[in-house]
Amino acid sequence: MRRLLWLAFLPAGLAAQRPSVAPVFARVWQRAQDTTVSVWLFARPGVSLQTLNDRASALGARIRVTSRWLHAISADAPTSALRVLAQDRDLRRIQPLGRFRLRAPMPGRPLPPIELAPPIVLAAAAPGDTCGVSPGDDPVLGPSEMPYRQLHLRPLTDRGVDATGVRILILDTGFDTANPAFNGITITAQHDFVFGDSIVRDEPGKDVAGAQFHGTATWSLFAGDVPGRLRGIARGASFLLAKTEDVRSETRVEEDNYVAALEWADSIGVDIASSSLAYLVFDNGFSYTPSQLNGDVAVTTVAADMAAQRGILVVTAAGNEGPGFRSIWTPADGDSVLAIGAEDSLGTIAFFSSRGPTADGRLKPDFTGPGVAVCVVTDTGQVRRLNGTSFSTPLIAAGAALVKQLHPTLAPMRIRDAFRSVGNHRARPDSTYGWGRPDITAAAAFPNGVMPTAPLPSAGPLTSITPTFSWDVGTVDPAVGPITYHLRIARDSVLATSLVDTSLTIENYLLRKPVKPGAPLFWRVDAHAAIGESASSGNVGPIIVPAWATLTSLSNPAGSVTDSAQPTLTWHSPQVVSPPGPLTFDLAVQRVSAGTFDFAAAGLTDTVFRIPELLERNTAYRWQLVVHAGSDTSLVRSQGSFLIVDGGMPTSTLLYQNFPNPFPTAGRDSTCLWFDVATTSVVSLEILDLRGNPVRRFIPGPDFPAILPAGRYGRGSTGGTGICDPHLMWDGRADDGHLLPPGVYLAKLKAPGVSRGDLRVLLDCGAGSLHRLAEFGLPWHQVSHVIVSHFHPDHWGELPMLVYALKYTTQPARKEPLVILGPPGVVQLLRTLAEGYGEWLLDPGFPIGILDVRDGEPFPLNADVNLETFPVPHTTESVAISLTAPEGRLVYTGDTGPSSELGRWASRCDILLAECSLPESMAMDIHLTPERAGDLAKEAEAKRLVLTHFYPPVEDSNPAQLAGKRFKGPVTAAKDGDRFTIGDGRP
Repeated sequence: MRRLLWLAFLPAGLAAQRPSVAPVFARVWQRAQDTTVSVWLFARPGVSLQTLNDRASALGARIRVTSRWLHAISADAPTSALRVLAQDRDLRRIQPLGRFRLRAPMPGRPLPPIELAPPIVLAAAAPGDTCGVSPGDDPVLGPSEMPYRQLHLRPLTDRGVDATGVRILILDTGFDTANPAFNGITITAQHDFVFGDSIVRDEPGKDVAGAQFHGTATWSLFAGDVPGRLRGIARGASFLLAKTEDVRSETRVEEDNYVAALEWADSIGVDIASSSLAYLVFDNGFSYTPSQLNGDVAVTTVAADMAAQRGILVVTAAGNEGPGFRSIWTPADGDSVLAIGAEDSLGTIAFFSSRGPTADGRLKPDFTGPGVAVCVVTDTGQVRRLNGTSFSTPLIAAGAALVKQLHPTLAPMRIRDAFRSVGNHRARPDSTYGWGRPDITAAAAFPNGVMPTAPLPSAGPLTSITPTFSWDVGTVDPAVGPITYHLRIARDSVLATSLVDTSLTIENYLLRKPVKPGAPLFWRVDAHAAIGESASSGNVGPIIVPAWATLTSLSNPAGSVTDSAQPTLTWHSPQVVSPPGPLTFDLAVQRVSAGTFDFAAAGLTDTVFRIPELLERNTAYRWQLVVHAGSDTSLVRSQGSFLIVDGGMPTSTLLYQNFPNPFPTAGRDSTCLWFDVATTSVVSLEILDLRGNPVRRFIPGPDFPAILPAGRYGRGSTGGTGICDPHLMWDGRADDGHLLPPGVYLAKLKAPGVSRGDLRVLLDCGAGSLHRLAEFGLPWHQVSHVIVSHFHPDHWGELPMLVYALKYTTQPARKEPLVILGPPGVVQLLRTLAEGYGEWLLDPGFPIGILDVRDGEPFPLNADVNLETFPVPHTTESVAISLTAPEGRLVYTGDTGPSSELGRWASRCDILLAECSLPESMAMDIHLTPERAGDLAKEAEAKRLVLTHFYPPVEDSNPAQLAGKRFKGPVTAAKDGDRFTIGDGRP
């Protein structure tokens, strides 16, 4: 009583250490009469199993099995002993030992004939065979040839592969070891775990007659031989036969026999365990719940997974409880167990085959195999057709034994991976078929597939421009035959245009033609075995090809500064085999402003070169190398310009483009601001947002006074580590230190002598535009921006001619950039046009920028003029265009139909330049009439309406007068040559 009272008041922390107890014991312990219960006693880590044995035995328990794998014992214990053990803090869990219960067939769904796992059904052998020979049957395999065909075994078995050297454990109801079908088979060990002896066949007086029926049938698929009718797949293997299932009238099947058999086989040495057994519901009131089929609860599952960890491939039946969802039984829920479903000779899943997934969502079954009308040995000289996952399981296990013979070091999970790679449902595995029926010969030929080893994308860019390609298929057994390889290397991911397309007998290839930078490399190797099987590496890539030279001095993308007029230039290059190596270099230094070369040297072999001539100071240069590898060349240019600074005074006041731009970039969280001041003067330098609001002021400020002497500002000090003055670097923060939102900002310098620069914008560029610009004396050759409203050719058709004229007819040759802007798609439009006109359209010899502009996002054309677009009803891409400067705002509608939203967007513009295509009698939703243009101007409260884009029916009318009926402000019907001043609205 003291002990019981002491336990009742155990502190909560200690009570929590008591073992968990299965709920079924609550009912058992309520009985007044003491009864004996079969249980698993799981010890806590570090607790000696011998100590636990002694303690349980002292309380009256009979020890059945001691499992070092589970760190547990199974015992028959009286309930009085269990009440004491339930308080034992050395125990982790107490769980009933499963006793298998025969399940009755569901109404309208008979059990598979003579299928024994699960449920186990004993049936007297029918007279004669049900698996007879038919004309045309294979002379050796007879009617048992179907599984060989379905699993593609013949290329191996016909070459004598029979699992020699492989040890296979079979767990079942017993085995007819005296049956002549098994003559010549090696039995390494046998043990009867039911009766505790070494006889696994039926023993009169112990077994129910026919107990060995099921085990004999499953064993025959490995090792049986009935001439002309059946031949086992793995007759060269040696077998460990474990009788674990008690099929006497009380149908008691102990899980501990299963665990003990696995540990017994492991102690002897075994490669593969085949189990056509399953457990779920038991006759003592205990069963596993669906949520417990997660691979971590059932003792048979835990033991099977531990066997896999110890190098044993465990192949088990998924069960015959299909076709319901989550109908697998244990131990098929193990994550390292190969659970096998059954299919018929056409590859269709058998209705009775159990389905997954597991409780934790893993796909089960793993694979399927023939399990309908399979020919098996059932008695001496008798071959019958039986159904069930009991028979698909040994067929897959026997196939695995053939693979194991050819690849003895292949671990269980590698065999599983090999089967997955050749399963007929590998593209879309599911919980009905898993990965499907494996092609055993393919798995045996290339169990590891084709493993590419170099070059790989994960290794980074190539270190050589003549790389060696290599791969590995593992050990090739003579039974598979010699392997040939088909290697393809290309610059595109689908290998459409091959650089190399060759056949090899070795696992590497040296590419002697140097690979140029640009598009990445992709490669693939296909392996072909003499027995007809193939495997592929799949497409490998992208493999980045490095530049033939990487410039390591004066090649900063943001620009570089040096005070030496004879700078030293350095670079490094990747490896190259000889031939075509070694590499040689032609070096040239180019003046950025003029595009002319001030210095050149050829045939260099070193990677360090000092310019022997003086370069000009206060001048931006770039430098380049032409790298030679044999007859092939590659051009490498510096990523940015370098400036040779001058300590002298600047001759003009100038604000340079900030860099990097945009920012931040990798390694740079700030952008540099450079400017020159020609004379001592009042200077202001600030950052503006797109609405013109100052967000950050540098000058005047804490680091600079308002009056600056003449000089060059923003550069790093000569000999310093940076190229920028840290006091003139902007980190994207406002004056108060808060980080500004991402967007476009402007740097604005005010000082005597700074001009806003020339900005000449052409809105649309239809046919005849270039001719009319010239006719009216407009400086067409000075156009800086072309803005396209939409993609109808009357709005862009002259654009290629403008680029062509700027390329060939301007004197001196144009150096200023041309910027082409438009709605999303304008970049693709120019690329498409270039396919017809030529690449000069995209690279005319002067800088050209083509950009998509998103609606509603202000886009600066320079520090004072912003562009913005707005969608209008004409085509899907059509936009209206707004140009805003300090003097005022111009809105150009492009082609559009009536739009109240457009009127609100154009609100209070200084000039509304509106299309006016059709008379009111021809009005449509995608064009304006004079009257509707007047409505638009009225709604926008525009200061002036200018009409344009007249179709002939409108030209014969008075569109300005008609528009004026709706809009009371100034209205002009524009003519070629008309000029308007933004701001005051006067022509």
